[in-house]
Amino acid sequence: MNEEVISAGLTEDSVSSKISLDYTLGVEASIQKCEDIEIPHRYFRNYLTVLPVNVRAIFVYWEVTDSLMKQNGVSFPLILKIYDESGELLRFGVFEDLGSTYANAYWNEKGIFAELGYLNENDEFISLISSNKLGMPSDRLHVSNSETWMSKQENFEEIIKASLERDMPTSSSITKQMQLALYDARLNTLSSFSILR
Repeated sequence: MNEEVISAGLTEDSVSSKISLDYTLGVEASIQKCEDIEIPHRYFRNYLTVLPVNVRAIFVYWEVTDSLMKQNGVSFPLILKIYDESGELLRFGVFEDLGSTYANAYWNEKGIFAELGYLNENDEFISLISSNKLGMPSDRLHVSNSETWMSKQENFEEIIKASLERDMPTSSSITKQMQLALYDARLNTLSSFSILR
């Protein structure tokens, strides 16, 4: 009997639930042919983006258009500078209008951003493009006294018992298993919740 119900549900909508993806997503899901879509090599936009990899590395990628280079009368090499709140941290030479690099340092909880530019005739750095500002992750676990953690194996039965005592009338004629079963039914989770001894 159960196998028939499962088989019927799967063949009807190609999902195991009567609710189809059309209604779940709020839009009609259309079946599209998988086509090879060519990703462009470049987008002809000026951008500089910094992404975190981990607490010890960032990934930086950029594109500089010919029009920006001509407008400023600049040629390669350019300079990529990486900053935090205290100032410049790293400096790289950039020899391509489209590229990327990793930068390794200890970035723990620092605010990072980058600039791509050039040195003028007075050796002053002139920024052409600035990146997004990025808050780097911490290398420590966040500890908060306001968080409550629970392991299903530890004291789970005590939590259920305490909630039953508060929410359900107790009687010597009602066994603990019956109390748990009533609690399950009340939450409509009987199928996903096992009765504890």
